[in-house]
Amino acid sequence: MLKLLWRYKWNILAALGVWLAFECWISWAATCATTDGQYEYYKAAKEYCSAFKGPLISTSRFIAIWFGYVLDEHSEALTALATVAIAWFTWTLWKSNEKMWVVTKIAADAAALNARAAIGVELPIIRTIRFPGFIRREKQEDIGKGGILMQGDIGQFSELVNVEFQNVGRTPAFPIQFDVGWSVTPNLGDEPQYLISVPCHPSAVIRDSEGTFDAPRLSKLVELTAEERAMINKKKSPIWPYVSLYYTDFLNEPHEARFCWPLLGKGGAIPPAYTKRT
Repeated sequence: MLKLLWRYKWNILAALGVWLAFECWISWAATCATTDGQYEYYKAAKEYCSAFKGPLISTSRFIAIWFGYVLDEHSEALTALATVAIAWFTWTLWKSNEKMWVVTKIAADAAALNARAAIGVELPIIRTIRFPGFIRREKQEDIGKGGILMQGDIGQFSELVNVEFQNVGRTPAFPIQFDVGWSVTPNLGDEPQYLISVPCHPSAVIRDSEGTFDAPRLSKLVELTAEERAMINKKKSPIWPYVSLYYTDFLNEPHEARFCWPLLGKGGAIPPAYTKRT
C-alpha cells in the first residue's frame, strides 16, 4: 500500500493542489474576501461564502454527519457487530499463527536435519583392521607375555590380542573406554554382555584419514570352563569375542563402535546389537 502511494505521489500532490486552488483559495477570494468599511458587503460575503463548500468537503461533511447519526441511533447493534468482528479477527489470527507455527517447525526440523547431515559427513568412522586372536596361557599371572596365536585346542586361560582400530573418517576420534566380552555358543543372544572394561589413556587419539589405534591391554585373561573348551575343540561352537570402543568426536559428542567375530569355528548370524554404531 505504501509503495503504491509513493509511486503515485506526484499525482496525489497535483490533485491536492488543484483542490486547494479551486475549492479553497479561489472560492475564498471570489466570495469571502471583504473590504474594510464596507459592512454590507462583509455581511453578504460571510453569508454566501463558498470556501470549503465544494464537492469534496461537502461530501466529507455529509458522511461525517451521517456516521455520527448512525453511531448515536444504533450504538448497541454496532457494539454487537464490533464484538463479532473482533471474535472473527481473533480466530483468523489464531489460525494464521497455528499455520505459521507448523511451517516454522517444519523449517526448523529441515534445518536441523541438514545440519546433522553436514556434521555427519565430518564425523569419525571407526573400523577394525583384522581379526583378533587368542594366545594360550597357563595361568592368570602370564598375562602380557609373548606367545603364538592359537589355531585350535584352546586351554583354560587365553589372552585376546590384535584388536586394532582404524579411523577412515575425516576428523579424529578420541577413545575413552574399551569393553570386551566373549561367549561360547552356536548362536549369540540378542544383547552383548561385556565382562572386562579398560579405560583408554587420556591422550589417546585415532587420527583421521586411516589413523590406527591399538586397543589397551586387558586387565585379565579369558577363562573358559571344561565344557566350553570341549565345544570349541570338537567344533560344536566357536568362541565369540566381541568388543566395544567408546570415543568422542571433535564436538565432544559421545559415540560407540561395536565389533564381533566367530573364532575357532563357525556359528550363526551375528545379531545387530553386536555391531552397532552410534
